[in-house]
Amino acid sequence: MAVNDDLLDRAIRHAILIERLTVGEILRQVGFLNREVFPSIVDVTLRGTDQLVSRGLKGMRTERFRSMVRRIAEISQVGYRQFHQRLAAVLDDLSKSEGAWQARAIRVELPGAVPDGLIVPPTGDELRAIRRSLPFRGRVLREWAAKLDVDTRAAAMGAIREGMMARESASEIVRRLRGTRAASFRDGILKKARADAAMVVRTSMNHVAARAHEAVYRANSDLITAVQWVSVIDARTSVTCNALDGQSWPVDRGPRPPAHPNCRSTTVPVMAGFEEFGLRNPDEATRATLDGEVPASKTAEDVLRSMSRARQDLILGKGRADVFRRGVVPFEKFITRQLKPLTVRELEALELRLEAA
Repeated sequence: MAVNDDLLDRAIRHAILIERLTVGEILRQVGFLNREVFPSIVDVTLRGTDQLVSRGLKGMRTERFRSMVRRIAEISQVGYRQFHQRLAAVLDDLSKSEGAWQARAIRVELPGAVPDGLIVPPTGDELRAIRRSLPFRGRVLREWAAKLDVDTRAAAMGAIREGMMARESASEIVRRLRGTRAASFRDGILKKARADAAMVVRTSMNHVAARAHEAVYRANSDLITAVQWVSVIDARTSVTCNALDGQSWPVDRGPRPPAHPNCRSTTVPVMAGFEEFGLRNPDEATRATLDGEVPASKTAEDVLRSMSRARQDLILGKGRADVFRRGVVPFEKFITRQLKPLTVRELEALELRLEAA
């Protein structure tokens, strides 16, 4: 099979693992907010409104109310500052990991006739700059964290004011914020704060991974003729990513993921033909391998079904892989279920095991 087809398979396989990594990071970061930030806001609201609700609008003019507002602001600001610091550390780690993975993926797939050392990795400074200076969806991470803070405070104070104007009890106002146990606390104002935080985690991770891959493409633009868009095709795929899937552009032009909030798309390099690699009279196998052609689009299901059982087990986990092989659940629904979470280090180790499988 041609190098570009192999790289496409590898990119789709890796995108599934990135999804597992992203799921894990969402659980960790939103879990932090659920443990350390949102309960404190609820507790301050309960104690602060307990003696004010009967006074309606007048209660909002008291020092007690202003003190509650300041305390909620402090909790939110400190919490989202920690959210930013925690996620920033993961993203810096991810940029280094993904830059190394993409460079290695190309090296591993090139035929033996290509000299060692031809693929150049991006510099550490370039990878470190991704999280700090390259915006996604119009903001860098620090600005996204600040927006989450402002939005959470505004939503909380809006719920408190509405409840007080309606002369609700303190516990009723808290239900506005937190939701009800019967609905697993998914019907409160803080539900949107959780969803927004999860969006920032998912979109930032997609952004950092895509830009790390892009750094590899730029460093090796003499050997890469194009960049191909690869969408994870399933029931959640957006209209935009469905349309972009399989299209290709020059290294220095064209759209790149994330195409929208919560985007899961990735890209793959299209390697040049054997002439650009300095191979003047290669054998037929090398000529066929380095054909310089853009590969035909594939789905994640196509790639997974073409793999060995051992690789399917590593990527999906044995239990889910068994379900996948039996065809009990349609693939479109199967891939939307939460996969077993990973950390960056676990992702790296899993990629090495997949190479050996």
